[in-house]
Amino acid sequence: MPEFEANHCVAVSSLIVRVQSPLAIICIQKILKVVLLVWIYLAFTASNTYSKRIDKLTSEVISSIVYVEVKFFAPMTKMISHEFGSGLIVSANGHFLTDFHVVKDWEAQSPADKEANPIMARIGGRWALLIEAQIIRYDEQSDIALLQFRDTTRTYLPAAVCFRSEEKPSARLVAFGFPAGHEFASQPGTFSSANGVGGI
Repeated sequence: MPEFEANHCVAVSSLIVRVQSPLAIICIQKILKVVLLVWIYLAFTASNTYSKRIDKLTSEVISSIVYVEVKFFAPMTKMISHEFGSGLIVSANGHFLTDFHVVKDWEAQSPADKEANPIMARIGGRWALLIEAQIIRYDEQSDIALLQFRDTTRTYLPAAVCFRSEEKPSARLVAFGFPAGHEFASQPGTFSSANGVGGI
């Protein structure tokens, strides 16, 4: 910038300010510090508010989240193997959705092995009451399965489910579940695609 060689320049949001004295530089530095502090405060407040919203949402859905435990006889090893997954209650009669791959190996067992290794599930946590469940139907291509708790004397709390025809990229969302069979977790993220491969 040849025309400004004799002056000091400060860039603020792509705006070049010509400074004629050291005093002006100090004033601008103080203004920038105030702006930065305000920006940090607003960012922290927004983050804190978002965190509270996630906590509130978690408390609302925890009673509808299912921890799925599957045992099945593996012909290759001739041993009992395990699979874990997350589910979502969708009816007061105890229907819940999970990924088909969670129960795929169980479904491939013989009737005798299925009877010996029933699907078990817990509501709201890994250490909640175990309840036996059964597969109602599934779609292997979509990797989704509908199960139902066998105990029909209980009243189940379904999650509020809505179906959207489309979602904007980068829309905020929160995933709930038991990743890799671990403790319940909520993970904020953004929507990227709905093709089933790296969709979140």
